[in-house]
Amino acid sequence: MEAVGPKVVWNGLYFDLPVLQNLGFTTNGIIYDGMDAWHFLKPQLPKGLEAVSADCTDVLPWKHLTDAMPEWYSAADSYVALRNVNWIFARIKKQGAWEAYTELAVKVMGHLQ
Repeated sequence: MEAVGPKVVWNGLYFDLPVLQNLGFTTNGIIYDGMDAWHFLKPQLPKGLEAVSADCTDVLPWKHLTDAMPEWYSAADSYVALRNVNWIFARIKKQGAWEAYTELAVKVMGHLQ
């Protein structure tokens, strides 16, 4: 089944979506990439998930737990990505730049993949 609704990812254009496509899944609908949103908001800062989470959440570093606690690590990655995205989107909207973000980072990037 292919959901046509909007999706939120982190680095999805270069990681998640190619992985899904290689497995035979089709991704329909608008893709909101949190990494692109962060880069739109703060282009001068690093855009890795854990680095961004230091500004957007109260979650302590977790990437070092990938081998010791793989299930927790996987859950933390998804949880923090969504928390980051919610924080970033709220800031973009507060600045009155949501339309510019969707035009530049969502629609244009979607055509470049």
